[in-house]
Amino acid sequence: MWDLQGNAIAQPLRGHQGDVTSVALSPDGNIIASGSWDKTIRLWDLQGNAIAQPFQGHQERVNSIVFSPNGEIIASGGGDGTIRLWDLQGNAIAQPFRGHEGYVNSVIFSRDGQIILSGGSDGTIRLWNLQGNAIAQPFEIPKSEVTTVAFSPDGKTIASGSLNGMMHLWRGGGWQSWLQVCGERLRHHPALKNPQTDLENLALAVARKHIWNPLATEWNRRGIAKLAEEAFEIALENFDRALQINPRHAGALYNRARTYVNLGDAAKAIQDFDRLIETVPTHATAYLYRGQCYTELSDRAKAIEDCQQAAALYQQQGQDANYEKAIAYLHQLQR
Repeated sequence: MWDLQGNAIAQPLRGHQGDVTSVALSPDGNIIASGSWDKTIRLWDLQGNAIAQPFQGHQERVNSIVFSPNGEIIASGGGDGTIRLWDLQGNAIAQPFRGHEGYVNSVIFSRDGQIILSGGSDGTIRLWNLQGNAIAQPFEIPKSEVTTVAFSPDGKTIASGSLNGMMHLWRGGGWQSWLQVCGERLRHHPALKNPQTDLENLALAVARKHIWNPLATEWNRRGIAKLAEEAFEIALENFDRALQINPRHAGALYNRARTYVNLGDAAKAIQDFDRLIETVPTHATAYLYRGQCYTELSDRAKAIEDCQQAAALYQQQGQDANYEKAIAYLHQLQR
């Protein structure tokens, strides 16, 4: 132990028969926990005296240990691929948590102590309740080992670090956010990709309304902010994310098309305007902007047709200013 000036406090704590891989202080600052390659966890007071007997249970090295926020539980992750919970006397709480297909390199509690987050050599990040049940599907880091994980103080963001030198941030924390995470992953479930029964169709409708649409709307909102900053490439990434979640999100289709217009890619803009008009046939502005894109591609006939349709829709919808704008552009095309 050291003070903040680097001076040693007390004698070194000795007892492990292998490398010490992880240490943690209890929330009250009175107990030190340590984990080691000797497969044990040990508790110490601040004078370096051992408290209780070594905790034994891991079949391989202990890679990570952490106290719960109330200081009553210790969680450990090991080279045997398990996560284990212990009381301060070294008694196992519940069965080992199994799911990682490799070493568990990092474990951490959520701020309320109800969720355990783990990262492993299998490239996954996993969430667990205190009974060892998995929460949601694993988050995957392709082709890399997860070495460390952390919750933000408000519990709404997860950070991870990997052997590939990269960090990732994941949105989550509250039950609504985790529901979004679970629902986003459900998009690929066969029953929701191709529903066959009334129950599957009901599940699809609920997922669209309460999970996918709000999540897609959030990515669209972020994209709009980047579009306003003229950060077009980042805006495209956000609109792409929105449309991966909900391919029929009208706002994201419209805004991605606008982004392509700003980037000078009229052909891609037309593709998105096509999809938008299929989704919202009365979207007058989509017709007007698509007509302008056709003008850029020297397709005057299609440009005139779209402008006529835009003008008609604006007139039907009582949008007088936009109607006049469409008529003025149409007159330019017809000269």
